[in-house]
Amino acid sequence: MAAVSESIVREYFEGLGFLVQQPHKYLVMARAKQPMEEVDFLAINPLASEAPVMPGAEAMVVAGAQVRALPKVMVSLRGWHTDRITPATLETAPEIYRFTDEVSVRDATRRLGAGPLFKVLCLPGLPTTPALATRTLALLREKGVDYVVLFPTMLRELAQQV
Repeated sequence: MAAVSESIVREYFEGLGFLVQQPHKYLVMARAKQPMEEVDFLAINPLASEAPVMPGAEAMVVAGAQVRALPKVMVSLRGWHTDRITPATLETAPEIYRFTDEVSVRDATRRLGAGPLFKVLCLPGLPTTPALATRTLALLREKGVDYVVLFPTMLRELAQQV
């Protein structure tokens, strides 16, 4: 199922005009992943004009128009299609935001070049309770995530492209 999630995210970013690279295609079985191995995709948008203004936690969930404005992104995806990511999930699964580690950002900057680099997390869903969703996004922001793109949004926009 991970390959399906990867394909969805890759198609989504490519459909928005990004040039996408997958830096680590292998699965790590014998050891824990290094932070830079948590990055699923690196992407450059050659048509992006300038870096967007960073929104507050409530505007952290973005769709195609906002994503298209980003010049360079490092993307991590968690394709647990039926799960909702909550603060409790973030406490028990720190690998969700591990891709924002300084080592990962340095490696991505080396690969993509200098300039604004945004950390995008693709998730299946957020809690339905507004207060809990806001808390989840605030925790992700604290951990270094810049933007969140939800799988339903990606699927809807991909279907519209077809």
